[in-house]
Amino acid sequence: MPDSNDALPLAAKKWNWGAMWLNVFWGLKHNTDFALLTLIPGLGLIVPIILGARGGRWAWRNRVWASVEEFEKVQRDWALWGWAAVFFIAVSLFIPVRNFTVDRMWERSAAVADAVRQLQDQPDFQKVLGANPKKRVYEVRRLGRERFQVGVRLEGQEERLKIRLHLMRLEGAWLVYRAVLLSFLKEPGVDCPLPPALLASGPPAPGPNPPQTYDCRLRALTYGQERTAVALAADLNHWPLEETRDRLKDLRTPVCAGVSWAAARKLQAKFADYGLTLDFSPHSTEP
Repeated sequence: MPDSNDALPLAAKKWNWGAMWLNVFWGLKHNTDFALLTLIPGLGLIVPIILGARGGRWAWRNRVWASVEEFEKVQRDWALWGWAAVFFIAVSLFIPVRNFTVDRMWERSAAVADAVRQLQDQPDFQKVLGANPKKRVYEVRRLGRERFQVGVRLEGQEERLKIRLHLMRLEGAWLVYRAVLLSFLKEPGVDCPLPPALLASGPPAPGPNPPQTYDCRLRALTYGQERTAVALAADLNHWPLEETRDRLKDLRTPVCAGVSWAAARKLQAKFADYGLTLDFSPHSTEP
């Protein structure tokens, strides 16, 4: 093929995206040894740009083409595969970078820090992890419209544990309503009773002159839910299981009485995780 620019078809003078994005593979296919310079450290960012500018000329000169149409089709296919590779690589890089950024954001959040601090103050935790374990967020999942699950790894001097914190957005603030304690090798975890200060913390009820305290009651209890409801209510109130089972036979009995609006909303979300619907209403002093 002639070497002068006048002899080149218009397609060979255009920017060659296939040569730029798939440089080494494109060069091997088109007998262009210059593309191998991409593998040399320091030239990997410069050579692809040169290939994009000059690749069409070299491809036209270094291979035998039946027609200009064949040349255009082959280079167009290389360009499509090149953009597909760039898209795949971009997505592959974006997901871990995004996850890392989200994890660090939750790790620095006041809600997670407060929850971990409150749990660390519990004697049982201190026996296992010591007073100042290292904290690391390793997982963030969306549970609902304004609910998230944040996995936190705690590493003490001898033991390592994982805690899954369930958070909900309430009046513009993220609040913890449930904590699940796991070890590194045991799944699933067990619910960890939240400290009263953490359970009750949160904004007051909106609106003018709202009630100060509320009672929480189960809306319904279908077959198969009794054991779960009894376990949750017993753990929440420190009631014996038999007494809790007798109390819950009457759905008018509050699962939890006299709690703040924020605590009632947290309990409602926690019970919803187990498929139980909890309603709350202003606290009543009637027996």
